[in-house]
Amino acid sequence: MQFRPIPAAEALQRYIRNYWVLSFRAVEPGGSQRIMTNGASCMMYFPKIGRMIFYGPSMHNISIEFEPGEHVILGVEFHPAGVHAFFKESTSEFVDRQLEAEQLGEAFIRFCQALGEVRGKSKEERTIDTIYAEVADTFFLKQLAEISRTEDINMQRMMHVFAYIENHHPVDIRLADLAAEACVCPRQFNRIFAEYVGLSPKEYIRIYRFHAALMSLREHPEHTTLMELAWDNGYYDLKHMNTDFKDICAHVPKSNVIGQQLTETFSQSFSLLMKKKILPINVE
Repeated sequence: MQFRPIPAAEALQRYIRNYWVLSFRAVEPGGSQRIMTNGASCMMYFPKIGRMIFYGPSMHNISIEFEPGEHVILGVEFHPAGVHAFFKESTSEFVDRQLEAEQLGEAFIRFCQALGEVRGKSKEERTIDTIYAEVADTFFLKQLAEISRTEDINMQRMMHVFAYIENHHPVDIRLADLAAEACVCPRQFNRIFAEYVGLSPKEYIRIYRFHAALMSLREHPEHTTLMELAWDNGYYDLKHMNTDFKDICAHVPKSNVIGQQLTETFSQSFSLLMKKKILPINVE
């Protein structure tokens, strides 16, 4: 398995975390990739079958089945609020939804067709990564309509809020604190957050806390007890942490053995670079 992140054009980096290429080989029938949610939307193109799927924000993981053989996935990883810049609809309309290019409109159908031509254009001096980045940049720069002043201000508000959550973890963060950081009242903040992120602030913080605990488990597998892991990451008790692990990644670290397996499973560079955890089953 090989994961390669590719930076988006500078003008897009406010909205797109990165593009990526994931190459792997499914070794048995029923091989799958289970990709953990990180509170943001993503888009994947599957060259082997010529399909592009947009995955909206969710509290649950994505499971994708593959037949045995070599596979490549081309991906677009949006920032939590970044996807709003490319769609007229509120991001809340995409929660828990998986949409194909045909459902997204003519522009995305053409984008899907352009991605289908990437592998045929790759040569030794121009890799699939380079061509893919060029095609994606061209598409998203064209789609990025001139941002209104209101939308630009709201994007800045969201960026301040995400930074506040990161800087204050694992302290208990109140809605009033986030609203104050965004310089709006709590009611208005809830509306803006749902419009741009899709999830509620409480749901997003829950996902962030889960990922922080998972990274701590990876970095300190030998000397971190599960109770310490829960306390260090802002959980009231072990039960709350176990609930989040079960809901988000379908595993509960009940013992050191399971904790170690989770640590190894999620130590892929895919996890480290994207803050998005991938669980390979029957793949290499």
